[in-house]
Amino acid sequence: MTSSTDTPVLGHGGQEVALAAWREVDLGAVSRNVRALADACAPAALMVVVKADAYSHGAAQVARTALASGATHLGVAVLDEALELRRDGITAPVLAWLAGPGTP
Repeated sequence: MTSSTDTPVLGHGGQEVALAAWREVDLGAVSRNVRALADACAPAALMVVVKADAYSHGAAQVARTALASGATHLGVAVLDEALELRRDGITAPVLAWLAGPGTP
């Protein structure tokens, strides 16, 4: 998975300059790492944390890869992140750590 963005910033002299940024996420590496952790912690269940958009790696894609590779649960920081996973069709158990009483 690769994505890019052009982020305008002010350069020398105050002129706007576009900086190109990109990221490459190796879902194969995610899969291998999750499989290794799942094997190491068996027979316990494995929760993979995908908060903050899986640390900007793409929560839905990382979650699907993790679940297909041996994770049984997902963790997020807030309820909105859990609801986003549900909207993306993910049905695995999700724990939202920071959802307190009265939080949407």
